[in-house]
Amino acid sequence: MLIVQKLISNFFLSPMLMIVILMFLALFVKKLTNRFVKTWLIIVCVLTYLLAIEPVKDVFVQKLEKKYNPVTVADLKKGDFYVLLGGGIYDKAPSSLGRRGIPSEIAMGRLVELVRLYRVEPKKIVVSGGIVISGEVSESEIYKNFLIDLGVKAEDIITEGNSKTTAENAKFTSELAKKMNYKKVIVVTSATHMDRAKKSFEKLGLEVIPAPGAYISDYEKYDITSWMPKVSNIEMVYRALWEYVGVVYYKLRGV
Repeated sequence: MLIVQKLISNFFLSPMLMIVILMFLALFVKKLTNRFVKTWLIIVCVLTYLLAIEPVKDVFVQKLEKKYNPVTVADLKKGDFYVLLGGGIYDKAPSSLGRRGIPSEIAMGRLVELVRLYRVEPKKIVVSGGIVISGEVSESEIYKNFLIDLGVKAEDIITEGNSKTTAENAKFTSELAKKMNYKKVIVVTSATHMDRAKKSFEKLGLEVIPAPGAYISDYEKYDITSWMPKVSNIEMVYRALWEYVGVVYYKLRGV
């Protein structure tokens, strides 16, 4: 019964309904469209379906996520400090406890992973992230407040509020690391983002201990609902493609 409910809801609340309607128009309504438009409608429908199903999403995502293993306690003991990389904020969103703004969904996963690691192996934390596009408060400031609310000691948090890109995260953090005489950094970021982040920090001479988190693939066996298209899968494919392009771009620029 639960599977049937999922299938029905996925059909009406996902791209599936749009795909079926467009395919019907392309294949059966002769007067509505010419041959060229029909061909493109079919192509769009097929591509939309493929990018919106879980198995195809996993092809793009898991190649990035599997590149580095989850961090161990032994790994944490080797590091000098943590660095948390920014993943976006909603600086004008309502927030409890009199705080200003909240982390984005992407950043939230990174923050939770950092707190888990910190509780096992407390160390200094560099919170890296500035005002990326527009706004009045930096990512690092909002993340700092969030970390304190979750029990991280304020004296263990160092904010870096100037960076706007992954390359700048690495640049400004490496400058702080030199001042503190730190060489081994535990990089905490999304598993899909880790490859680009690790290479950026290593380029500047830091030894990186990857601590990937915020996984977006559940690594479970597929069932019938896995083949139903979902908008969230398209978003995850986009995030993965952004990282592939970013790695190539940084390589070409020598970043």
